[in-house]
Amino acid sequence: MPIEIEDPKEQEEKRAAAAEERRKKVAAAAGAPEEDEAVGQKRELWPLIPAIPVVLAIALSLIPEKPEVDEQDLIRGKCASQLMRVQYAKVALVEKRELAEGDALSEEDIAELRKLFTCPGGGELNVGEAGYEPSCRLHGPVSTWVTEQQNVAYWEKVLKEQ
Repeated sequence: MPIEIEDPKEQEEKRAAAAEERRKKVAAAAGAPEEDEAVGQKRELWPLIPAIPVVLAIALSLIPEKPEVDEQDLIRGKCASQLMRVQYAKVALVEKRELAEGDALSEEDIAELRKLFTCPGGGELNVGEAGYEPSCRLHGPVSTWVTEQQNVAYWEKVLKEQ
């Protein structure tokens, strides 16, 4: 008895017809209307148009808000940046002059450091002794300010999670 081998084209056509038949059964079970031959596989999108504003509103609500920045915080941040520059220069001077912690800097060194500092809020530089950080008479030392900012950020995060 000879074995019949089907043509690969015929096999593909049978598979496509079976898939189409399954698709029609599923569509009929779901209550979908029969396809219009003129329309073919195209679906009408007009029923989805009312949903567009809702989807857009949801998407926009997921965009994080830009945090509000207080003008005083900006000024204080610029002041802190200036103080950091003074701190690095002061450390270099202390090492160069081989000063111990608590030793006073010379008037020349203090004048040199004052040239590096300009507080945007009008504060004055307090250089301090060797081994201690400089501070602004208006905003205080950088370490205090950074700690406050980190503290505020931490508590804001904690409160948002609750």
